[in-house]
Amino acid sequence: MKSNLTVQSLDYEEIKYNLIEFLKTQSKFSDYDFTASGLDVITSELAYHAHYGGLYTHFLAGESFIDSVRLKSSLYSKSKLVNYIPRSKMAAVAEVEIYVNNLTDDAIDNKILLKRGNIATASKSISQLTNDNRNFIIIDDLYIYNKSVRTGEYDYHSDKVEIYEGQFIEDKYLVDNTIINQRFNIISKSVDYRTIRVKVYPTETDLTTDNFNIFRLASDFMNIDSTSNIFFLTVNEDENYELHFGNGVYGQALNHNNVIEISYVESNGEIGNDAKYFFHNGNIPAGLTGNNINITLTTISMSDGGREAETLEELRFNIPHHNRRQNRVVKEFDYKTILLEKYENISSINVWGGEDNYPKVYGSVFISIKPKFGNVLSSKAKDKVKSLLKLYNVITTNPIIVDADFIYINLENNTKYNPLLTNDNQGEIQSKIQSIIDKYNAENVSKFEGYYSDGKLTSLILENDKSIISTYNNIQLEKRIIPILTVPQTHIINFTNSIKNVRSSEFTYNGKLSYFYDADELIYIKYYDDITEAWKSLIQPFGTVDYVAGIIKLNDIRIDSIKNSDYISFMVIPIKPDFYSLNNNILQINKVNYNVNI
Repeated sequence: MKSNLTVQSLDYEEIKYNLIEFLKTQSKFSDYDFTASGLDVITSELAYHAHYGGLYTHFLAGESFIDSVRLKSSLYSKSKLVNYIPRSKMAAVAEVEIYVNNLTDDAIDNKILLKRGNIATASKSISQLTNDNRNFIIIDDLYIYNKSVRTGEYDYHSDKVEIYEGQFIEDKYLVDNTIINQRFNIISKSVDYRTIRVKVYPTETDLTTDNFNIFRLASDFMNIDSTSNIFFLTVNEDENYELHFGNGVYGQALNHNNVIEISYVESNGEIGNDAKYFFHNGNIPAGLTGNNINITLTTISMSDGGREAETLEELRFNIPHHNRRQNRVVKEFDYKTILLEKYENISSINVWGGEDNYPKVYGSVFISIKPKFGNVLSSKAKDKVKSLLKLYNVITTNPIIVDADFIYINLENNTKYNPLLTNDNQGEIQSKIQSIIDKYNAENVSKFEGYYSDGKLTSLILENDKSIISTYNNIQLEKRIIPILTVPQTHIINFTNSIKNVRSSEFTYNGKLSYFYDADELIYIKYYDDITEAWKSLIQPFGTVDYVAGIIKLNDIRIDSIKNSDYISFMVIPIKPDFYSLNNNILQINKVNYNVNI
């Protein structure tokens, strides 16, 4: 009687065992010794082939689904199906004004042309170049029209100009229609695809003339016809950007012997951020006269927005949500996905509807972004986000950008350890605990919708070192307000968690050193009486506190000055040892005092 071969496992040893058990049921092999060298080699080889083939099929199937894919090249293939362009490295961008001074004769046609390409070198010092080799580029030809006249000399200055960090690269390709599926690849893997510029010349003999057509990246199929000068962008299997041109139906088709000129910025990504001073390093434009022509750059905003290329996990998140969003934003989650896809300087982001805001603002959606560099977005960055959202936003929804609001966690860590169970001294034990707290803060706490669990943190500390007998934390929460001095203001301080024992840092009120405190759901002020040298309470309340909701409200309070700071801190004790952030609040472990003892 024959038995069925069991094929439910990919484990090599189990495959081999099942194969031998199956062969033993066959009459021809019933008396064979399968541990003999010859048969052992044969069954091992059969099991190996089955194991290898099964694993290969398993991996191949895994690469077919976004949730299980492990290779970037597989995700790049998936991105083509939904017209998603994976994000490249992003160059840091600065805003400057460019001055061309000391011309003895006016510029031709009352304008100065600065050719695209290298324009400046970043510097760490305002007076000279100091160990900073970052180059910045204008990516399009720039005409300068603004002029002022001095005695015998002419000065020109530009409007606000964006300059991009990186190297300017220019490549040319000859169109050959005898090649089936000719490919036009950008070799550099550090290209910023926003900076790609494409010109198409009729033939190689026309390259020195202005006889060319400019092709632009396609963005909306609704506005494309057979004459549109557009190109499409994908990422190929080698992780290089690849340009595709029209077929005469969707977009203008290229002709045989056309020459494609592709220019772009090869960027260093995040390295380009925070450049503040710029020195001209290009050539003086042709046609200008003067003995002392001087080109200088004045910084309007320092460079930011430099970012690395999209990671595997970012691609896994963005590709399906790009498809669901269908190039518009309606729901709160749409705003989150479009900004993660299109805006580069995001460390953490949260979006919520106006109905979930405090106070409620119907018909609006609130957006809060913690940038990669710093804690809040600059005014320039906010304008950039607003301009981006206008391209996708529906007219009935008003997006409002609010700064991240930090809830600081101050800890007093108390730890006892057994010196007989470790060779570490007190300082080394403390360093281990500090590393655990720092890692927990970075991975779980310091972001939108973060969560602090004191039980989880103490468990991590105990698990890390068996010599630690016990550990616990005394917890204090802190929020800060920056009042406009001498101006009556209302402030709402929202801890989003249940609280007790409110007390503020010190400030000056009516000429007296003072601080806020709570009593019976009201906020009062205590001031220091210089005569009696004692703290006294003012009778009238200055606000309210909702202990359950964790909201403190100050009504029309006028602060004269703040002691040793530019902000007033409000310290409270959380009712529970586990707490969370909400809306634009971000939890962050601020300071830790350590008491590590035997």
